[in-house]
Amino acid sequence: MDWKVFLEQAPSGGMTYLGWLGSGVVWTLTVSSLAWIIASLVGGFVGVARTTPVPWLRAIGTVYVEIFRNVPLLVQMFLWYFVMPEVLPKALGDWLKQDLPNALTLPFAAQFSLWELTAAVLCLGLYTASRVAEQVRSGIESLPRGQTSAGLAMGLTLPQVYRHVTLPMAFRIVIPPMTSEFLTIFKNSSTALTIGVLELTAQSRQISEYTFKTFEAFTAATLIYIVITLTVTFAMRALERRVAVPGFIAQAGGTRPGPGPGPGGPSPGPPPGERLMGGEFDWGVIWKYREALWDGLATSFKLFGIALAGGIFFGTLLAMARLSSLKALSYPAAGFVNLIRSIPFIMAIFWFYFLTPMLVNKFTGQQGEAVGPFTSAIVAFIMVESAYYSEIIRAGIQSIPRGQPWAGYALGMNYWQTMGHVVLPQAFRNMLPVMLTQAVILFQDTSLVYVVGLKDFLGAASKGGQITGRIVELYVFVAVVFFLICFLASWGVKKLNARLAVAR
Repeated sequence: MDWKVFLEQAPSGGMTYLGWLGSGVVWTLTVSSLAWIIASLVGGFVGVARTTPVPWLRAIGTVYVEIFRNVPLLVQMFLWYFVMPEVLPKALGDWLKQDLPNALTLPFAAQFSLWELTAAVLCLGLYTASRVAEQVRSGIESLPRGQTSAGLAMGLTLPQVYRHVTLPMAFRIVIPPMTSEFLTIFKNSSTALTIGVLELTAQSRQISEYTFKTFEAFTAATLIYIVITLTVTFAMRALERRVAVPGFIAQAGGTRPGPGPGPGGPSPGPPPGERLMGGEFDWGVIWKYREALWDGLATSFKLFGIALAGGIFFGTLLAMARLSSLKALSYPAAGFVNLIRSIPFIMAIFWFYFLTPMLVNKFTGQQGEAVGPFTSAIVAFIMVESAYYSEIIRAGIQSIPRGQPWAGYALGMNYWQTMGHVVLPQAFRNMLPVMLTQAVILFQDTSLVYVVGLKDFLGAASKGGQITGRIVELYVFVAVVFFLICFLASWGVKKLNARLAVAR
């Protein structure tokens, strides 16, 4: 390993490679912070709208949440960057692509402009707002109904009740799940690399390509993400203790569950001033490329199925290891889970795609060939999903009364028999809705394999769009298909959850 590489002069930007890394940190923090401001404001408003007695406000809030939550973030990023300028009036679209990039010169951003930054911030902010809205809604609905009634009885209007009674309590209650969303927005900012924003993950990738010091570049970026995660976690915990509501138990919540089409670089966009469609739509291109799109969708489902099975299997083992009384098992398992949950999904994919050949060469002495994109994606997805499923399954195991495993031991069962026949079946049943929700998130995340050139559903649409110039139609079609699949799956999970609640 050669850590001195960071002190060498970079070929552009007038700084060292360490400076490149520092600029990546600056833009990661900038994109994430600006997006969080948007997410907090929009998400707070939408969350309140979903709890009001006004039907049309509830409808608007529900539509917003369902649309933004059921389309993958990477697909939304492409819609903002590629599609938005094409569907707007020509003058406005040309302004976004020609005038806005030159309106302001960004520091440490020689290779991207204000339009890339704006698209990334808006996309990430509005996407996260749909998740923040659900946390706010849950916080409001967790409050006793009597508080709203008491406020109205005192002569306050409904807006005054929300302002002075409901929201101050709700925001204090939802700080723990907000911490999860705040951390997620930092990791999700890595998707901005696909439209050319050189944030931390993109800079580490660029350093790797220029210096061939892949291990050093990705290790440095990973450590920085861990530092950011720990800093945010400790700060939010301190805030949580400071504003905790007496008499309430903090409700943890939220799920994760955040270069270009391949090792070559960012996804190509339209030349400045050129409109990809000439102002007209041609939806026939979808039928023309139906076979490629179908093959891409099949690849996405194949990746999803393998990753889901592997994630649940290894996640179960990790959960059992974390609950073990043997520190030799619990400590490494906890360390693995916390490490994986601290880095962006794209970074995990890059780790396996670029570093596995190096490890093969180091430990076998043979020249390792590049791992294919599908293999690297499978390994990365199983690794990441096992970390998230382990926490879900661990919560399910801990929900089982202690007397049940002891009853199994009293019947003569050993540890594995007790877990297999008594504990795990009940744990899986208790956490089934949460596990299925995580599966929906996993299916959305399959679009991230675009960054290593795997021809999944999004990759097939992108390839067809580059050939025909019909990016708008194909990206919109991908977004609609993802929405329909994820919306129907989420609807099924809600129905199952309601049915299990009645059964209990």
